[in-house]
Amino acid sequence: LFVCNLGTADETTIEGTGAANAFALMFSIVDENFSWYLDENIKTFCLEPDTVDKEDDGFQTSNRMHAINGYIYGNLPGLEMCADTPMSWHLFGMGSEIDIHAAYFYGHTFTSRDQRADVIGLFPATFITAEMTPGSPGRWLITCQVNEHLR
Repeated sequence: LFVCNLGTADETTIEGTGAANAFALMFSIVDENFSWYLDENIKTFCLEPDTVDKEDDGFQTSNRMHAINGYIYGNLPGLEMCADTPMSWHLFGMGSEIDIHAAYFYGHTFTSRDQRADVIGLFPATFITAEMTPGSPGRWLITCQVNEHLR
């Protein structure tokens, strides 16, 4: 739900910026180690469930899913826009102290808080709007550039 001042948006623009499209992206880490179904999943999907050490660092890491809008491994659908058409990105971070993200837009820049950039920091419970006019047609990545999240 986006709320703006009366008269600043209509059917063709977002927040009075002239943006014809807007996308909301939530950057988060889904930690399956806290799932109510962890034990059930181990029994169902592990060949030798009795040998699983839930405290093992590798096991713990494998259960942390780095997601954008709940999608992992580059599977986020539906981010289609036209070149040379202004648009808005509404970016937010959720989670705990491990949910620090650096949203990076390949091949394009945006403005946010009166600064032009291609990457923006997101912390838990933060919300940032960035304005962009994509100029280069093609398929472009949006990733989190925190080193551990790139695995």
